[in-house]
Amino acid sequence: MSGTKKYFYTHEVAAVNVSRMPNLTVKNVLDKVYAVPEVRIYLPDIEGDPEKRMSREYLFSIVHKIDSTFFRRVVAELEEKQAAVKSLEQPTTMKIRPELLQFLETAAKS
Repeated sequence: MSGTKKYFYTHEVAAVNVSRMPNLTVKNVLDKVYAVPEVRIYLPDIEGDPEKRMSREYLFSIVHKIDSTFFRRVVAELEEKQAAVKSLEQPTTMKIRPELLQFLETAAKS
């Protein structure tokens, strides 16, 4: 271990159940929180693949213990991005009844 590490007793950390979303992975969460000294001091040093070094449940529980609003913010951010992408996927054409289409075409020729 590099530097001084801290720990929580098991009874101090409540398990947290965070929705499974494609971008909510151990690696992505570590990318966000590992630079924060207040969090990093409770996590093992990362060498190699972080998903092999610690479980999702462990990481998420420790992060939640330190910042209880972290996952609410991240999930809201991801849902906002998904909604933006979905709104871009909406069709840009509309269906028009044949008689209205004929009327519009006739009016355009006039």
